[in-house]
Amino acid sequence: MKTYVRKAVLTTLACLTIALTLWPVPGVSAAVPAPAQGQTTARTAQAVPAGKTLQGQELTQFRAQLDTYLAGMQEVASLLTQSRFGSDRVNQVTPDLTGKLADARLHISSLTPEQLTMLKEAFAYAPQWQSAPQRLKAIITPTVQKQLKSVTKDANGHDTPVPATCDPGPGSPLGITDYYIAEGVALAAQAVMELLPTDGITILLREIPTGAYFLAEGAATTIEGLNAVEAECLDAQFGDRVDTAILKLDAPISSRATITSITNLSGQLTTRADAIDTAIANLRLRVDTRANTIDASITNLSSQLTTTANTINTSFTNLSNQVSTGVTNIQTDISTVDSHLNTGVTTISGDVSVLSHTMNVAFTNLNNLVISRTNTLDTEILDSKKLALRLEIEENLLAASQLRISLFQLPSSVGGYLETTRDIVSDTIRMNLAAGMSVGQAQNLFALGNTAYAAHDWKGAYTQYRAAYQQAVAKP
Repeated sequence: MKTYVRKAVLTTLACLTIALTLWPVPGVSAAVPAPAQGQTTARTAQAVPAGKTLQGQELTQFRAQLDTYLAGMQEVASLLTQSRFGSDRVNQVTPDLTGKLADARLHISSLTPEQLTMLKEAFAYAPQWQSAPQRLKAIITPTVQKQLKSVTKDANGHDTPVPATCDPGPGSPLGITDYYIAEGVALAAQAVMELLPTDGITILLREIPTGAYFLAEGAATTIEGLNAVEAECLDAQFGDRVDTAILKLDAPISSRATITSITNLSGQLTTRADAIDTAIANLRLRVDTRANTIDASITNLSSQLTTTANTINTSFTNLSNQVSTGVTNIQTDISTVDSHLNTGVTTISGDVSVLSHTMNVAFTNLNNLVISRTNTLDTEILDSKKLALRLEIEENLLAASQLRISLFQLPSSVGGYLETTRDIVSDTIRMNLAAGMSVGQAQNLFALGNTAYAAHDWKGAYTQYRAAYQQAVAKP
Protein backbone atom coordinates (compact mmCIF):
# COMPACT_ATOMS: atom_id res chain seq x y z
CA MET A 1 0.00 0.00 0.00
CA LYS A 2 2.82 2.46 0.88
CA THR A 3 4.54 1.73 -2.45
CA TYR A 4 1.30 2.33 -4.35
CA VAL A 5 0.73 5.71 -2.62
CA ARG A 6 4.36 6.80 -3.09
CA LYS A 7 4.25 6.00 -6.83
CA ALA A 8 0.90 7.78 -7.17
CA VAL A 9 2.23 10.94 -5.48
CA LEU A 10 5.41 11.01 -7.58
CA THR A 11 3.42 10.48 -10.79
CA THR A 12 0.97 13.22 -9.79
CA LEU A 13 3.79 15.72 -9.20
CA ALA A 14 5.36 14.86 -12.53
CA CYS A 15 2.09 15.28 -14.44
CA LEU A 16 1.26 18.56 -12.71
CA THR A 17 4.74 19.87 -13.55
CA ILE A 18 4.23 19.01 -17.23
CA ALA A 19 0.71 20.50 -17.23
CA LEU A 20 1.86 23.76 -15.64
CA THR A 21 4.82 23.95 -18.03
CA LEU A 22 2.66 23.57 -21.16
CA TRP A 23 -0.38 25.56 -19.95
CA PRO A 24 -0.52 29.15 -21.34
CA VAL A 25 -0.74 31.54 -18.37
CA PRO A 26 -1.28 35.34 -18.47
CA GLY A 27 1.88 37.21 -17.57
CA VAL A 28 4.11 34.27 -18.53
CA SER A 29 3.17 34.57 -22.20
CA ALA A 30 4.74 38.03 -22.23
CA ALA A 31 8.16 36.42 -21.80
CA VAL A 32 7.67 34.05 -24.77
CA PRO A 33 9.05 35.31 -28.12
CA ALA A 34 6.33 36.61 -30.45
CA PRO A 35 5.38 34.24 -33.36
CA ALA A 36 6.67 34.99 -36.81
CA GLN A 37 4.55 37.13 -39.13
CA GLY A 38 1.58 35.16 -40.47
CA GLN A 39 1.59 32.69 -37.57
CA THR A 40 -0.78 32.47 -34.59
CA THR A 41 -0.64 30.59 -31.33
CA ALA A 42 -3.40 28.19 -30.22
CA ARG A 43 -4.65 30.74 -27.68
CA THR A 44 -4.73 33.91 -29.81
CA ALA A 45 -6.46 32.05 -32.63
CA GLN A 46 -9.55 31.67 -30.43
CA ALA A 47 -9.41 34.96 -28.54
CA VAL A 48 -11.50 38.01 -29.39
CA PRO A 49 -9.51 40.94 -30.87
CA ALA A 50 -8.88 43.68 -28.28
CA GLY A 51 -11.71 46.20 -28.08
CA LYS A 52 -14.10 44.08 -30.18
CA THR A 53 -17.45 42.78 -28.90
CA LEU A 54 -18.96 39.57 -30.27
CA GLN A 55 -21.90 40.14 -32.58
CA GLY A 56 -23.89 38.57 -35.38
CA GLN A 57 -23.07 35.03 -36.45
CA GLU A 58 -19.96 34.89 -34.24
CA LEU A 59 -22.08 35.72 -31.15
CA THR A 60 -24.72 33.08 -32.05
CA GLN A 61 -22.04 30.46 -32.72
CA PHE A 62 -20.28 30.98 -29.36
CA ARG A 63 -23.59 30.89 -27.48
CA ALA A 64 -24.36 27.55 -29.17
CA GLN A 65 -20.88 26.24 -28.28
CA LEU A 66 -21.47 27.08 -24.60
CA ASP A 67 -24.83 25.30 -24.66
CA THR A 68 -23.27 22.18 -26.23
CA TYR A 69 -20.45 22.31 -23.68
CA LEU A 70 -22.79 22.39 -20.68
CA ALA A 71 -25.10 19.78 -22.22
CA GLY A 72 -22.09 17.45 -22.42
CA MET A 73 -21.18 18.22 -18.81
CA GLN A 74 -24.77 17.38 -17.76
CA GLU A 75 -24.42 13.98 -19.46
CA VAL A 76 -21.22 13.30 -17.51
CA ALA A 77 -22.95 14.33 -14.25
CA SER A 78 -25.79 11.92 -15.05
CA LEU A 79 -23.29 9.06 -15.58
CA LEU A 80 -21.54 9.79 -12.27
CA THR A 81 -24.70 10.09 -10.16
CA GLN A 82 -26.36 6.87 -11.41
CA SER A 83 -24.52 4.97 -8.66
CA ARG A 84 -24.53 5.48 -4.89
CA PHE A 85 -20.71 5.52 -4.84
CA GLY A 86 -20.46 8.17 -7.58
CA SER A 87 -23.17 10.36 -6.01
CA ASP A 88 -21.38 10.30 -2.64
CA ARG A 89 -18.08 11.35 -4.21
CA VAL A 90 -19.69 14.17 -6.26
CA ASN A 91 -21.53 15.48 -3.18
CA GLN A 92 -18.18 15.66 -1.37
CA VAL A 93 -17.14 18.27 -3.96
CA THR A 94 -20.42 20.23 -4.07
CA PRO A 95 -24.09 19.50 -3.34
CA ASP A 96 -26.69 19.59 -6.15
CA LEU A 97 -24.15 19.58 -9.01
CA THR A 98 -26.91 18.70 -11.49
CA GLY A 99 -28.89 21.77 -10.44
CA LYS A 100 -25.86 24.05 -10.73
CA LEU A 101 -25.15 22.86 -14.30
CA ALA A 102 -28.82 23.25 -15.29
CA ASP A 103 -28.93 26.76 -13.84
CA ALA A 104 -25.72 27.76 -15.65
CA ARG A 105 -27.08 26.42 -18.94
CA LEU A 106 -30.37 28.25 -18.41
CA HIS A 107 -28.57 31.60 -18.04
CA ILE A 108 -26.65 31.31 -21.34
CA SER A 109 -29.53 32.88 -23.29
CA SER A 110 -29.62 35.91 -20.97
CA LEU A 111 -25.90 36.76 -21.24
CA THR A 112 -25.16 40.03 -23.04
CA PRO A 113 -22.71 40.31 -25.96
CA GLU A 114 -20.24 42.03 -23.63
CA GLN A 115 -20.49 39.17 -21.09
CA LEU A 116 -20.10 36.53 -23.82
CA THR A 117 -17.05 38.41 -25.12
CA MET A 118 -15.44 38.23 -21.67
CA LEU A 119 -16.25 34.50 -21.47
CA LYS A 120 -14.69 33.77 -24.86
CA GLU A 121 -11.54 35.70 -23.97
CA ALA A 122 -11.24 33.63 -20.77
CA PHE A 123 -11.90 30.30 -22.54
CA ALA A 124 -9.18 31.20 -25.08
CA TYR A 125 -6.67 30.29 -22.35
CA ALA A 126 -8.02 26.71 -22.45
CA PRO A 127 -7.87 25.88 -26.19
CA GLN A 128 -9.33 22.37 -25.75
CA TRP A 129 -12.30 23.39 -23.58
CA GLN A 130 -14.96 22.22 -26.06
CA SER A 131 -13.63 18.64 -26.00
CA ALA A 132 -13.63 18.46 -22.16
CA PRO A 133 -17.06 16.72 -21.90
CA GLN A 134 -15.95 14.03 -24.38
CA ARG A 135 -12.71 13.46 -22.43
CA LEU A 136 -14.65 13.00 -19.20
CA LYS A 137 -17.25 10.70 -20.81
CA ALA A 138 -14.41 8.60 -22.23
CA ILE A 139 -13.21 7.67 -18.74
CA ILE A 140 -16.73 6.87 -17.41
CA THR A 141 -16.99 3.74 -19.55
CA PRO A 142 -19.73 1.07 -19.15
CA THR A 143 -17.16 -1.04 -17.30
CA VAL A 144 -16.45 1.81 -14.86
CA GLN A 145 -20.19 2.42 -14.38
CA LYS A 146 -20.67 -1.28 -13.56
CA GLN A 147 -17.79 -1.14 -11.08
CA LEU A 148 -19.21 2.01 -9.42
CA LYS A 149 -22.58 0.33 -8.94
CA SER A 150 -20.99 -2.81 -7.45
CA VAL A 151 -19.30 -0.99 -4.53
CA THR A 152 -21.25 -1.49 -1.29
CA LYS A 153 -20.78 -0.44 2.34
CA ASP A 154 -19.65 -2.87 5.04
CA ALA A 155 -20.92 -3.00 8.63
CA ASN A 156 -18.62 -0.08 9.56
CA GLY A 157 -19.88 2.11 6.71
CA HIS A 158 -16.71 1.70 4.60
CA ASP A 159 -16.88 1.31 0.82
CA THR A 160 -15.93 -2.25 -0.11
CA PRO A 161 -16.12 -4.64 -3.12
CA VAL A 162 -16.66 -8.42 -3.06
CA PRO A 163 -13.67 -9.55 -0.87
CA ALA A 164 -12.95 -12.82 -2.72
CA THR A 165 -12.41 -11.29 -6.15
CA CYS A 166 -11.65 -7.61 -5.39
CA ASP A 167 -14.47 -6.48 -7.70
CA PRO A 168 -14.50 -3.85 -9.02
CA GLY A 169 -11.05 -4.30 -10.50
CA PRO A 170 -8.75 -3.14 -11.90
CA GLY A 171 -10.14 0.20 -10.66
CA SER A 172 -10.56 2.37 -13.74
CA PRO A 173 -9.22 1.05 -17.09
CA LEU A 174 -6.24 3.42 -17.19
CA GLY A 175 -5.80 3.53 -13.42
CA ILE A 176 -4.30 6.78 -12.16
CA THR A 177 -4.14 8.17 -15.74
CA ASP A 178 -7.95 8.51 -15.75
CA TYR A 179 -7.65 10.58 -12.58
CA TYR A 180 -5.09 12.87 -14.28
CA ILE A 181 -7.43 13.37 -17.25
CA ALA A 182 -10.24 14.55 -14.95
CA GLU A 183 -7.84 16.75 -12.95
CA GLY A 184 -6.58 18.30 -16.20
CA VAL A 185 -10.14 19.31 -17.15
CA ALA A 186 -10.62 20.73 -13.61
CA LEU A 187 -7.40 22.78 -13.84
CA ALA A 188 -8.48 24.23 -17.21
CA ALA A 189 -11.92 25.19 -15.85
CA GLN A 190 -10.32 26.73 -12.75
CA ALA A 191 -7.97 28.82 -14.90
CA VAL A 192 -10.93 30.17 -16.90
CA MET A 193 -12.84 30.85 -13.68
CA GLU A 194 -9.94 32.84 -12.17
CA LEU A 195 -9.76 35.07 -15.29
CA LEU A 196 -13.34 36.29 -14.82
CA PRO A 197 -14.44 39.17 -12.51
CA THR A 198 -16.03 38.41 -9.14
CA ASP A 199 -18.30 41.42 -8.60
CA GLY A 200 -22.00 40.90 -7.92
CA ILE A 201 -23.24 42.10 -11.32
CA THR A 202 -21.03 39.80 -13.43
CA ILE A 203 -21.09 36.79 -11.09
CA LEU A 204 -23.21 34.85 -13.62
CA LEU A 205 -20.17 34.68 -15.90
CA ARG A 206 -18.45 32.33 -13.43
CA GLU A 207 -21.37 29.86 -13.29
CA ILE A 208 -20.28 28.03 -16.45
CA PRO A 209 -16.57 27.38 -15.63
CA THR A 210 -17.47 26.87 -11.93
CA GLY A 211 -19.96 24.13 -12.81
CA ALA A 212 -17.41 22.52 -15.13
CA TYR A 213 -14.76 22.69 -12.41
CA PHE A 214 -17.04 21.04 -9.83
CA LEU A 215 -17.97 18.29 -12.30
CA ALA A 216 -14.35 17.52 -13.24
CA GLU A 217 -13.32 17.47 -9.56
CA GLY A 218 -16.25 15.14 -8.87
CA ALA A 219 -15.13 12.80 -11.65
CA ALA A 220 -11.54 12.87 -10.37
CA THR A 221 -12.69 12.15 -6.80
CA THR A 222 -14.86 9.26 -8.02
CA ILE A 223 -12.06 7.67 -10.07
CA GLU A 224 -9.58 8.17 -7.22
CA GLY A 225 -12.00 6.56 -4.77
CA LEU A 226 -12.64 3.61 -7.10
CA ASN A 227 -8.92 2.92 -7.43
CA ALA A 228 -8.49 3.31 -3.65
CA VAL A 229 -11.19 0.67 -2.97
CA GLU A 230 -9.41 -1.77 -5.28
CA ALA A 231 -6.00 -1.00 -3.71
CA GLU A 232 -7.30 -1.66 -0.19
CA CYS A 233 -8.82 -4.95 -1.32
CA LEU A 234 -5.62 -6.06 -3.07
CA ASP A 235 -3.61 -5.15 0.04
CA ALA A 236 -5.95 -7.28 2.15
CA GLN A 237 -5.62 -10.18 -0.30
CA PHE A 238 -1.84 -9.89 -0.24
CA GLY A 239 -1.85 -9.94 3.57
CA ASP A 240 -4.03 -13.07 3.55
CA ARG A 241 -1.63 -14.80 1.16
CA VAL A 242 1.37 -13.91 3.36
CA ASP A 243 -0.39 -15.25 6.47
CA THR A 244 -1.23 -18.48 4.66
CA ALA A 245 2.36 -18.91 3.47
CA ILE A 246 3.71 -18.39 7.01
CA LEU A 247 1.33 -21.00 8.40
CA LYS A 248 2.60 -23.54 5.85
CA LEU A 249 6.15 -23.16 7.23
CA ASP A 250 5.36 -25.59 10.03
CA ALA A 251 8.31 -27.95 9.63
CA PRO A 252 10.73 -27.66 12.63
CA ILE A 253 13.90 -25.85 11.72
CA SER A 254 15.98 -28.44 13.64
CA SER A 255 14.81 -31.20 11.23
CA ARG A 256 16.36 -29.35 8.29
CA ALA A 257 19.91 -29.33 9.65
CA THR A 258 22.33 -32.26 10.22
CA ILE A 259 25.29 -32.62 12.57
CA THR A 260 27.63 -32.82 9.57
CA SER A 261 26.32 -29.60 8.04
CA ILE A 262 26.64 -27.85 11.41
CA THR A 263 30.26 -29.08 11.81
CA ASN A 264 31.14 -27.86 8.29
CA LEU A 265 29.51 -24.55 8.99
CA SER A 266 31.48 -24.23 12.25
CA GLY A 267 34.77 -24.83 10.40
CA GLN A 268 33.88 -22.25 7.79
CA LEU A 269 33.00 -19.71 10.46
CA THR A 270 36.33 -20.36 12.28
CA THR A 271 38.32 -19.84 9.04
CA ARG A 272 36.35 -16.68 8.32
CA ALA A 273 36.95 -15.37 11.87
CA ASP A 274 40.76 -15.94 11.53
CA ALA A 275 40.75 -13.99 8.27
CA ILE A 276 38.83 -11.13 9.95
CA ASP A 277 41.34 -11.05 12.87
CA THR A 278 44.26 -10.81 10.42
CA ALA A 279 42.55 -7.99 8.52
CA ILE A 280 41.90 -6.12 11.79
CA ALA A 281 45.58 -6.43 12.81
CA ASN A 282 46.75 -5.07 9.44
CA LEU A 283 44.24 -2.24 9.70
CA ARG A 284 45.45 -1.35 13.23
CA LEU A 285 49.07 -1.20 11.96
CA ARG A 286 48.09 1.17 9.13
CA VAL A 287 46.08 3.33 11.55
CA ASP A 288 49.06 3.64 13.95
CA THR A 289 51.35 4.70 11.09
CA ARG A 290 48.84 7.26 9.90
CA ALA A 291 48.44 8.61 13.47
CA ASN A 292 52.23 9.17 13.79
CA THR A 293 52.21 11.12 10.52
CA ILE A 294 49.31 13.28 11.73
CA ASP A 295 51.09 14.01 15.06
CA ALA A 296 54.18 15.27 13.19
CA SER A 297 52.01 17.49 10.97
CA ILE A 298 50.26 18.96 14.02
CA THR A 299 53.64 19.82 15.65
CA ASN A 300 54.78 21.67 12.50
CA LEU A 301 51.47 23.52 12.25
CA SER A 302 51.68 24.64 15.91
CA SER A 303 55.13 26.15 15.30
CA GLN A 304 53.87 28.03 12.24
CA LEU A 305 50.85 29.36 14.16
CA THR A 306 53.11 30.67 16.98
CA THR A 307 55.27 32.61 14.48
CA THR A 308 52.18 34.03 12.77
CA ALA A 309 50.69 35.13 16.14
CA ASN A 310 53.85 37.06 17.04
CA THR A 311 53.74 38.87 13.70
CA ILE A 312 50.08 39.79 14.20
CA ASN A 313 50.78 41.18 17.71
CA THR A 314 53.51 43.48 16.35
CA SER A 315 51.23 44.74 13.57
CA PHE A 316 48.39 45.32 16.04
CA THR A 317 50.63 47.47 18.30
CA ASN A 318 51.63 49.68 15.35
CA LEU A 319 48.01 50.03 14.26
CA SER A 320 46.93 50.99 17.80
CA ASN A 321 49.44 53.84 17.89
CA GLN A 322 48.20 55.15 14.54
CA VAL A 323 44.58 54.97 15.68
CA SER A 324 45.35 56.94 18.87
CA THR A 325 46.88 59.77 16.84
CA GLY A 326 43.93 59.76 14.47
CA VAL A 327 41.41 59.89 17.34
CA THR A 328 43.09 63.00 18.79
CA ASN A 329 42.82 64.78 15.43
CA ILE A 330 39.18 63.75 15.03
CA GLN A 331 38.25 65.09 18.47
CA THR A 332 39.68 68.49 17.53
CA ASP A 333 37.68 68.52 14.30
CA ILE A 334 34.52 67.49 16.16
CA SER A 335 34.82 70.49 18.50
CA THR A 336 35.03 72.84 15.51
CA VAL A 337 32.06 71.23 13.78
CA ASP A 338 30.02 71.26 16.99
CA SER A 339 30.44 75.05 17.25
CA HIS A 340 29.23 75.55 13.69
CA LEU A 341 26.30 73.19 14.29
CA ASN A 342 25.12 75.10 17.35
CA THR A 343 24.92 78.27 15.28
CA GLY A 344 23.07 76.47 12.49
CA VAL A 345 20.61 74.83 14.88
CA THR A 346 19.57 78.20 16.29
CA THR A 347 18.80 79.48 12.77
CA ILE A 348 17.00 76.30 11.75
CA SER A 349 14.83 76.30 14.91
CA GLY A 350 13.28 79.61 13.86
CA ASP A 351 12.64 78.36 10.35
CA VAL A 352 11.14 75.13 11.67
CA SER A 353 8.70 77.06 13.87
CA VAL A 354 7.37 78.96 10.84
CA LEU A 355 7.23 75.81 8.74
CA SER A 356 5.45 73.91 11.52
CA HIS A 357 2.68 76.53 11.66
CA THR A 358 2.26 76.44 7.89
CA MET A 359 2.12 72.64 7.87
CA ASN A 360 -0.45 72.58 10.69
CA VAL A 361 -2.76 74.85 8.68
CA ALA A 362 -2.25 72.73 5.53
CA PHE A 363 -2.79 69.49 7.43
CA THR A 364 -6.04 70.80 8.95
CA ASN A 365 -7.34 71.73 5.48
CA LEU A 366 -6.27 68.37 4.05
CA ASN A 367 -7.84 66.48 6.95
CA ASN A 368 -11.16 68.28 6.41
CA LEU A 369 -11.01 67.47 2.69
CA VAL A 370 -10.26 63.78 3.37
CA ILE A 371 -13.15 63.54 5.85
CA SER A 372 -15.54 65.13 3.35
CA ARG A 373 -14.39 62.87 0.51
CA THR A 374 -14.54 59.78 2.75
CA ASN A 375 -18.13 60.56 3.70
CA THR A 376 -19.00 60.95 0.00
CA LEU A 377 -17.30 57.63 -0.88
CA ASP A 378 -19.07 55.85 1.99
CA THR A 379 -22.41 57.11 0.66
CA GLU A 380 -21.54 56.05 -2.92
CA ILE A 381 -20.38 52.59 -1.78
CA LEU A 382 -23.55 52.08 0.26
CA ASP A 383 -25.68 53.12 -2.73
CA SER A 384 -23.73 50.72 -4.99
CA LYS A 385 -24.24 47.83 -2.55
CA LYS A 386 -27.96 48.58 -2.35
CA LEU A 387 -28.20 48.71 -6.16
CA ALA A 388 -26.27 45.44 -6.56
CA LEU A 389 -28.52 43.71 -4.00
CA ARG A 390 -31.64 45.07 -5.73
CA LEU A 391 -30.45 43.82 -9.13
CA GLU A 392 -29.74 40.36 -7.66
CA ILE A 393 -33.23 40.23 -6.07
CA GLU A 394 -34.99 41.48 -9.23
CA GLU A 395 -33.11 38.91 -11.33
CA ASN A 396 -34.27 36.11 -9.00
CA LEU A 397 -37.84 37.49 -9.09
CA LEU A 398 -37.77 37.22 -12.90
CA ALA A 399 -36.87 33.49 -12.79
CA ALA A 400 -39.66 31.36 -14.22
CA SER A 401 -38.71 28.21 -12.28
CA GLN A 402 -38.94 27.50 -8.55
CA LEU A 403 -35.21 28.21 -8.15
CA ARG A 404 -34.75 30.90 -5.54
CA ILE A 405 -32.04 32.29 -3.27
CA SER A 406 -32.74 31.41 0.35
CA LEU A 407 -31.75 34.81 1.79
CA PHE A 408 -34.34 36.56 -0.43
CA GLN A 409 -37.28 34.52 0.97
CA LEU A 410 -36.32 34.70 4.65
CA PRO A 411 -37.21 37.62 7.00
CA SER A 412 -34.65 40.00 8.46
CA SER A 413 -35.16 38.46 11.89
CA VAL A 414 -33.07 35.48 10.74
CA GLY A 415 -30.70 37.49 8.55
CA GLY A 416 -32.76 37.41 5.31
CA TYR A 417 -33.96 40.06 2.85
CA LEU A 418 -37.70 39.22 2.46
CA GLU A 419 -38.71 42.73 3.62
CA THR A 420 -36.30 44.23 1.06
CA THR A 421 -37.88 41.98 -1.63
CA ARG A 422 -41.34 43.21 -0.59
CA ASP A 423 -40.23 46.88 -0.80
CA ILE A 424 -38.68 46.32 -4.27
CA VAL A 425 -41.93 44.76 -5.59
CA SER A 426 -44.01 47.58 -4.08
CA ASP A 427 -41.66 50.20 -5.55
CA THR A 428 -41.79 48.51 -8.99
CA ILE A 429 -45.64 48.54 -8.98
CA ARG A 430 -45.65 52.20 -7.90
CA MET A 431 -43.17 53.33 -10.59
CA ASN A 432 -45.01 51.48 -13.39
CA LEU A 433 -48.34 52.98 -12.32
CA ALA A 434 -46.74 56.45 -12.13
CA ALA A 435 -45.46 55.95 -15.68
CA GLY A 436 -48.95 55.08 -16.90
CA MET A 437 -48.10 51.40 -17.42
CA SER A 438 -50.47 48.50 -16.82
CA VAL A 439 -49.49 46.23 -13.92
CA GLY A 440 -52.08 43.47 -14.47
CA GLN A 441 -52.92 41.57 -11.28
CA ALA A 442 -49.75 42.78 -9.56
CA GLN A 443 -51.56 44.73 -6.81
CA ASN A 444 -53.80 41.77 -5.89
CA LEU A 445 -50.87 39.35 -5.89
CA PHE A 446 -48.86 41.78 -3.76
CA ALA A 447 -51.70 41.92 -1.22
CA LEU A 448 -51.74 38.08 -1.11
CA GLY A 449 -48.00 38.19 -0.45
CA ASN A 450 -48.51 40.58 2.49
CA THR A 451 -51.19 38.25 3.88
CA ALA A 452 -48.79 35.29 3.68
CA TYR A 453 -46.06 37.41 5.30
CA ALA A 454 -48.34 38.30 8.21
CA ALA A 455 -49.02 34.56 8.67
CA HIS A 456 -45.23 33.89 8.74
CA ASP A 457 -45.56 31.88 5.52
CA TRP A 458 -42.23 33.21 4.19
CA LYS A 459 -41.98 30.95 1.11
CA GLY A 460 -45.62 31.64 0.20
CA ALA A 461 -45.04 35.37 0.58
CA TYR A 462 -42.00 35.23 -1.72
CA THR A 463 -43.98 33.23 -4.31
CA GLN A 464 -46.75 35.89 -4.39
CA TYR A 465 -44.21 38.76 -4.48
CA ARG A 466 -42.45 37.08 -7.44
CA ALA A 467 -45.79 36.69 -9.28
CA ALA A 468 -46.70 40.34 -8.54
CA TYR A 469 -43.29 41.54 -9.81
CA GLN A 470 -43.58 39.55 -13.05
CA GLN A 471 -47.11 40.92 -13.61
CA ALA A 472 -45.90 44.49 -12.99
CA VAL A 473 -43.00 44.34 -15.48
CA ALA A 474 -44.65 42.09 -18.12
CA LYS A 475 -45.59 43.57 -21.46
CA PRO A 476 -49.42 43.74 -21.78
